[in-house]
Amino acid sequence: MFIVGSATGKDGIGGASFASADITEESAKDLPAVQVGDPFQEKKLLEACLEVVKTNALVGMQDMGAAGITCSTAEMSAKGEHGMIIHLDKVPTRQQNMKGWEMLLSESQERMLIVVHKGREKEVLDIFEKWDLHCVQIGEVTKEPVLRFYMNGELEAEVPAESLVLGGGAPSTIALMWSLSTLRKSNNSISRTFPISPMPGK
Repeated sequence: MFIVGSATGKDGIGGASFASADITEESAKDLPAVQVGDPFQEKKLLEACLEVVKTNALVGMQDMGAAGITCSTAEMSAKGEHGMIIHLDKVPTRQQNMKGWEMLLSESQERMLIVVHKGREKEVLDIFEKWDLHCVQIGEVTKEPVLRFYMNGELEAEVPAESLVLGGGAPSTIALMWSLSTLRKSNNSISRTFPISPMPGK
């Protein structure tokens, strides 16, 4: 499991919800939610990904849109009916000392998540190095359909992949998203266990 492309930053955290919000005089304080695109980096990532696809070294590839790492790992895992172990401390970052929840929700642009066939890692790494792009192994695929996110060896979050995707249990993840967002007001680590319970009426 590799993250490729640009480094992860604090820009774009909550960007999807910001894009749907009404813009007022108070919106300036939400500027970190605005994703910062880089057309040149985007072009390099596109070319590198097209080159990698031709090698047949990939098991799968997923873009990072709304909710970044959280969404891309959930969608890929649910579709493949597998799970993932992700080590957030291995994610290339733009700012120092980024917290786990910031990495999970960052919507920094020009990033992809790829799964590579075992033994084919070097040729994939060489391609992204040629294009001067990050290509860093941040985790591995597991048989159990559960996402586990670690930070410096400590479990930060654990959630069934299917519960985070549309068509699965997505409405029941309100508690998870609320728990992540409230961390902006504290310096605490992400709660070790999320009580993923259905919404009323579900």
